[in-house]
Amino acid sequence: MDNTPAIIDQCVQANTFSQLSGGRTQGQEDRTSFYRKGTAGDWKNHLDENTAAMLKKDLGPIMTEFGYLDN
Repeated sequence: MDNTPAIIDQCVQANTFSQLSGGRTQGQEDRTSFYRKGTAGDWKNHLDENTAAMLKKDLGPIMTEFGYLDN
């Protein structure tokens, strides 16, 4: 596997929000896109308290591991 700095940079650039969303900048929302807004943590603004609590209870450890929760 080729893991030179150039290849790594190419992979990073190919997977930016702008590339994946068709040219939008982070924060520019498209509710129909899988790449909706590109703002980390914005999910918290779209779930009611009961749904957020259920997700934290059931998925808390994995959400923490992937940076969705701070604790």
